[in-house]
Amino acid sequence: MKKIDNDNGLLAIRVGGNNKMEVVFKPVNSTIWMNRNELCQLFGCYMKDIDRCIGEIFEKNMLRIEETCKYHIIAGGRRISYDITAVNLTVVITLAFRLETPEARTLRMWFVEQLSKMRSFDIPFPDIGENFRLN
Repeated sequence: MKKIDNDNGLLAIRVGGNNKMEVVFKPVNSTIWMNRNELCQLFGCYMKDIDRCIGEIFEKNMLRIEETCKYHIIAGGRRISYDITAVNLTVVITLAFRLETPEARTLRMWFVEQLSKMRSFDIPFPDIGENFRLN
């Protein structure tokens, strides 16, 4: 298992004593940052699968690169592109629901389990001054 980095946090899957996959989650400032190699190890898939899914996520405007990634801007002529160096927990969750590997399935179940443990959460509605709470 990888050592926790001071800035990036840790999200990993390990095989527990009962031969069952377990999720290890140690966030820093409520998130984690992972590069593409770490994502390949986490999801047990190839780099091309990670690149394809990340490209689809941002191509379809599901998430914003500026809010969810560490990146370098590459300007060429009239086109600006982003060289993504790391992604945060939001992108990792989205990838877990787009990839089909045993590790992604384990993460999906773990994410849903964490949500079900929450007693309540706020749902912000756009253009409404109030937040509603599900109990």
